[in-house]
Formats: sequence, C-alpha cells, structure tokens
Amino acid sequence: MADSDLKKMNRERLAELLLAEKRKTAELEDEIQSLRKKLEEREIKIENSGSIAEASLSLNGVFEAAESACRQYVENVERICADRERSSEMREEYSKRAAEEIIAEAKRSSETILAEAIRLGEKILKEAKKRPYD
Repeated sequence: MADSDLKKMNRERLAELLLAEKRKTAELEDEIQSLRKKLEEREIKIENSGSIAEASLSLNGVFEAAESACRQYVENVERICADRERSSEMREEYSKRAAEEIIAEAKRSSETILAEAIRLGEKILKEAKKRPYD
C-alpha cells in the first residue's frame, strides 16, 4: 500500500471517529437538556406532592437516565481509545518498515558509491604506474 493511501486511510478513520464523537456529544447534550427539563418538572412535582416517598419515586427515572447516559459516555470513550491505540500501532509499524527500507536503500547506495570509488582509485593508480616519472 502506498504511503499516501495509508495516510489518507488514517485521516479518514480519524475524521470518522471525530464526526461520530461530535454526533454523540450533541446527542448527549440534547439528552442532558431533556433530563434537566424533566428534573425541573419533577422538582415542581416534588414541591407539590409534599411527600418524600413520592419525590423519591419521581426522581428515580432521572437517576436511571443519568446513569444510562454516563454508561454510554464511558463505552464511547473506551471504544475511541481502543481505535486510537490500533491506529497508533499501525502508524508505528508503518514507520518501522519505512525506516528499515530507508536504511537498506542507504546501505545499497553507500556500497555502490564505495565500489565506484575503489574502481576509480584503482584506475588512477594503474594509470599513474604506467607514466614515467617527470
């Protein structure tokens, strides 16, 4: 796979994750607003009910909804962390392979240059031995 393809895939995946997280955040903010409204309504009901037992029962749904929202948030954070970890591992592996290829190419290039330098040196030495001293 070409470098540009891999980089593009990672960016797209990160963009997808970011968009999904933004959508989920918006959903959670909407849910928080809804829960706040419900809480205000229930607080009014509690004030009007005059009974601690009735107030406890009416708040129970709010706590369940808040717990559910919290659980969803934690699951999303864990999923995103796992995705980022996999992405980091892929980038690290790609970088290692790229570095190994660069090092191998540099070694091949240096060996070629050294062989050429030796060949030229031997040629110059051979020509110098053929010439009489001036």
